[in-house]
Amino acid sequence: MTCFLWGYPVVTATALGGQQLGHAAAHDDPVQEKNVYLAPGATAHSVLGYVGSDLRPSCAPRPASYLKVTPPGSFGADRAFFALPVCTTLTPVDLTVWRFQAGV
Repeated sequence: MTCFLWGYPVVTATALGGQQLGHAAAHDDPVQEKNVYLAPGATAHSVLGYVGSDLRPSCAPRPASYLKVTPPGSFGADRAFFALPVCTTLTPVDLTVWRFQAGV
């Protein structure tokens, strides 16, 4: 059975205990908006951007432990190891994410 994805994953940096650090990844739009159809066993991907050079003392940086990634329309999330500092204020946003695309 074929399924589809549309849009962006929700990506947040979290501390070891799971609390969110700062703002969720902002949407970046270089990819054309469209449904991504996936046959059984197929894959899709999204590109994550990280701007570590924008970490100023005013953004109250803290080391993250994980990225929490939730596909669009899903209630479940996966975690990925992410041991880099992130801003804990709402601005600037130091993470960006692209729309889903087919393939790896």
